[in-house]
Amino acid sequence: YFTINTWYIYTTVYIMDSLVNAVLIACFLVLHGTLSIATVNCTNGDIRLYNGTTPNEGNVQICNNDNEWSGVCDYSWDCEDATVACRQLGYSDATALVYNGSYFGEWSKVEFGAYSCSGTETNLIDCSYNIYYVTHSYYCNSQKLAGVRCQLYTKECNNEEIRLVDGESSDEGRLEICDNDIWTPVCVTNFHDEEAAIACKQLGYTQYSWGSIFTAGNTPLVKQYATYYCSSDFSESKLTECDVNIATGCTKYCDSVRLKCFNPPQCEEGSSRLVNGSIEQEGRLEVCVNGVWGTVCSSGWDKTDAYVACKQLGKGNSNRGPMVWYNSNQFSDGYYPIVVSNAGCNGWERAITDCTHNSYGEYYCARTQVIGIQCYDDCEDGDIRLTGSDREHEGTVEICVDSLWGMIADLGWGQVAANVVCSQLGYDTRGIRAFNNSFYDKPKRPININNVKCTGSEERLLDCTYYEFPDNDKKYLQKMVDVAGVQCGEGTSPTISESGSSSSTCTPNYFAITGGVYLILFVVIIMSIIFIIMGYAIYKKLSHKYNKNLSAVKNTSVDTSTKPSRNSIISEVKNKSYASTKPELPSRNVPRHNKYIKGGVIKKDEDIELYEEP
Repeated sequence: YFTINTWYIYTTVYIMDSLVNAVLIACFLVLHGTLSIATVNCTNGDIRLYNGTTPNEGNVQICNNDNEWSGVCDYSWDCEDATVACRQLGYSDATALVYNGSYFGEWSKVEFGAYSCSGTETNLIDCSYNIYYVTHSYYCNSQKLAGVRCQLYTKECNNEEIRLVDGESSDEGRLEICDNDIWTPVCVTNFHDEEAAIACKQLGYTQYSWGSIFTAGNTPLVKQYATYYCSSDFSESKLTECDVNIATGCTKYCDSVRLKCFNPPQCEEGSSRLVNGSIEQEGRLEVCVNGVWGTVCSSGWDKTDAYVACKQLGKGNSNRGPMVWYNSNQFSDGYYPIVVSNAGCNGWERAITDCTHNSYGEYYCARTQVIGIQCYDDCEDGDIRLTGSDREHEGTVEICVDSLWGMIADLGWGQVAANVVCSQLGYDTRGIRAFNNSFYDKPKRPININNVKCTGSEERLLDCTYYEFPDNDKKYLQKMVDVAGVQCGEGTSPTISESGSSSSTCTPNYFAITGGVYLILFVVIIMSIIFIIMGYAIYKKLSHKYNKNLSAVKNTSVDTSTKPSRNSIISEVKNKSYASTKPELPSRNVPRHNKYIKGGVIKKDEDIELYEEP
């Protein structure tokens, strides 16, 4: 046994624990790039690529005077700078692809950047730079690091081939073209409908070549890229057959093309629809052209065009013109091509495609200029209808307010209001039921009114007191509140026949329970419950009495010692002599004896033997 000072043990354990924690924290910081460790391989001016998936790509880092790796700011980082970096790394014959915005991850220390290389330098530190931008975090920080991919000359593709990459499906993605045996993103500059149609045709979409153009964002560029100019008649079969303008410089800020192609048929030719609205009466206008849905440009659009569109949708109200949104901020731009522009309707046309207009490829229209409309219904304020049921006398209650069919929130909805609805619609007022909680489902229409209170004497529902929601709330409450419904008596209001009896129409094979039958069923159920309870009580009482008597009998002892034997009883019977003739019956005044008569035959009075009841 050894005697060891306890204080010494505690101190030693505490120091070891602190050292372990310090090592773990340092490892964590190193792994996450917030702490750098000098190595013998890092000398001032060396560079490396950090955090790439392959050795020839990643964020550019330079070794500083303290032999620590530091990030390079992406401010003014371009192809010439990237080319020098690749050359310094030994990729002298490579094509440099530029990456910005910490594409390969973040790094806490940023001490270099804002380079202005000519492209002929051997090392990055030989290039001129602006220290002002490096020292201001607005321009240079951990989220604005420069990256590069030193593209080796390995054959990746056949020149003039194109492809779509990084898309959610095979018919969409970033458009790339094979140039000098490597895949190169196509810049969106001057890429319009004509170029999109030729690209989709080259990709194999020959039945319908119109494509939708989007911006894929800032993507890496090679030192040279091409701008294409295709003909308006879409006669070319591939992009390289179009006029090509080769850019010899390197543009850092150039968004690449994101393209979507389509296969028909997707819709009925000439039809239209409203998409992405809060209610069914509004949304982005789309029309079917050549079997594919397309959007409408706001250029030249007016309320007459919108009226024709609403009329085609069955929502034309001649007393109130539709609302128009001239940009895609309200309902987004969708992903279909823009197929109609400069529509010129007169008002009598049945469809937008019947109006004069420019078609795909005959105009330039940005996707931010896609049209949106709100139509008004052909109804009068206060009109009522029932929807959502196969039977016309029941359903969700809809009321016309401000020329829009909408619903009634079920807060406060009850029987009296339901009676007014059925009376206004002309249905039988007997057996009416009010429903809450969107019993008959809820269509995509506004919530017009709430908290309806009726006395029962009103001719129309709008004659009752109610709360009308503001216009914006009517749309956005559609998803959040439940709506009112009603079941009216089937048929029209009851009529009195000549005999004075009441009659109404009904549907064959349809069973309806009236209020009187409900009352009878209720009484029968209540009486049945009462009888069941009473019967159970009687059963319990009799069962208790039976069990009590049975217990008393079981506890009684019987004395069998004086019981006569069977043989003695037989001998006694044989020795008795009975009269052979039937005696006369006693007169009514003869007293009767409450005794048992031996042998079963009545003898003369003097011969009667009386036996006590055993």
